[in-house]
Amino acid sequence: MAAGRKASYYEHISQPVAQFPDYLRRQLRSIGIGAVFICVALYAGMLGYHYLVGLSWIDAYENAAKAAEKLLSTCGRELAPKLLDAYAAIIWEDQDECLEVRPEFGIL
Repeated sequence: MAAGRKASYYEHISQPVAQFPDYLRRQLRSIGIGAVFICVALYAGMLGYHYLVGLSWIDAYENAAKAAEKLLSTCGRELAPKLLDAYAAIIWEDQDECLEVRPEFGIL
């Protein structure tokens, strides 16, 4: 590790939480990085439609946006149930522990 550099960007669990300006800066940086990825992907799709298919820039933008929207909705529709099924195994160390019903919990 370089001298003067923090080991982690975020606080340790034993440290107090970050102040609001730090939190806001982290959120804005994450939003900015996500926006850059989205713009690069959309532009790549536009280039493909414009040069490979021969569409005008407006039509290339429209088709690239439609394709991206369809891909995102398909991924969300197929991945969300799988992630929700695996949620208990990911969060709890012992998967059986989270599904266990004990008598002291009572019946609802």
